[in-house]
Amino acid sequence: MNNTLSALVAGHLLALDWNAAAPDLARAMPDDISSGAMAQADFELQGGVAVVSINGILTPDSAVARYLGWATYHGIESVCSELMADDRVETVVFRVSSAGGLVMGCADAVAAIAGLTAQKRTIARVDPLATSAAYWLASQCSEVSSGAGGVVGSIGVMQRKSSPVAPSQSGDQSGIYLSEHARAKSPDHMTDEGRALIMADLNAAEAEFHADVARGRGVSIEDLRAALSKTDDPRDGGGTFSGGAAVAAGLVDVLETRSEFMARLMAGDPPTRRPSRSRSAAARARVASALNY
Repeated sequence: MNNTLSALVAGHLLALDWNAAAPDLARAMPDDISSGAMAQADFELQGGVAVVSINGILTPDSAVARYLGWATYHGIESVCSELMADDRVETVVFRVSSAGGLVMGCADAVAAIAGLTAQKRTIARVDPLATSAAYWLASQCSEVSSGAGGVVGSIGVMQRKSSPVAPSQSGDQSGIYLSEHARAKSPDHMTDEGRALIMADLNAAEAEFHADVARGRGVSIEDLRAALSKTDDPRDGGGTFSGGAAVAAGLVDVLETRSEFMARLMAGDPPTRRPSRSRSAAARARVASALNY
């Protein structure tokens, strides 16, 4: 039995930077998530700026994720709806610290952030990691800000598969059997036919991922794929970018330190859709506290 958090993602299509997520996935599964659950604030509002955290391994609505204080896709949808209707909110900062997560459920959260961006200024602040599904979400904002050491990218979809090939602990040989017209129910990655079925799912999810990022960043899919490639072959994408390379790839708009970001935000540099009011030093301090800066 898998008693680590990797059980959350087992068998799923993933938009996840596996290496970056490894420390979290290796953590022991909480023994009792029914007690001592951590409260998870949807957002903090200070002086017209709402701060939303996108952190942890992203899932649609996992009780384990809520217990750990991680963001969920359902939670992101909900907070976007609330912020859309709140006239006090001028700017929304999504503070991102996530290696990504499941493909399942991500599209609705992507659409929610895109809808919010159509109405209000939104900024994704990479702090310090926004890869795979987390970047999928961040790409829908009006702009993406990162420190020089922030990491973005890992744009692609994966799935980890295994097959029982040895006797189980009980001494029985395990096997998976499918009805005649249900090979796609649990494709056998040890066969050419099974691998083709797996790749069909991966490529369909990747196409949606690329289309959303391209739309959010205002580029063509072809240009996006070329920018993401580490070579001249667009199939060599899926890597991560940092610093100037992230800007050159079109994944980040502004490289700035935390203090520079805060100064620019509080000065109201210039909002994409709504005019900002000047804010006092006390208001700046409150927003900085919400961002943990």
